[in-house]
Amino acid sequence: MRNAKTKKINQLILDFLNQKRGVDLKSLTPTQLWQRVMGKHILAETRKVYIESNILYVLIKNPYVKSDLSVQKTLILERIKKFNTSVLDIVIK
Repeated sequence: MRNAKTKKINQLILDFLNQKRGVDLKSLTPTQLWQRVMGKHILAETRKVYIESNILYVLIKNPYVKSDLSVQKTLILERIKKFNTSVLDIVIK
């Protein structure tokens, strides 16, 4: 019988690696969360990242990067919720 709480292999690997490293995903700062989800290149184009009222605000330097990220907002929010379930929305400025 199949378990209703099955996970994708990439999530299982991520959970395993985080357990081994002793990383508490709930204690990530907003900047660390953004870097973990988007990578160093997007972080380099970011001015400021903060969470206010369970909304992640991201200020982007480059207008072209901002436009691309705005289009992918739903996908980015799904990735963020894997690390921090308390984030309800994302605002890209």
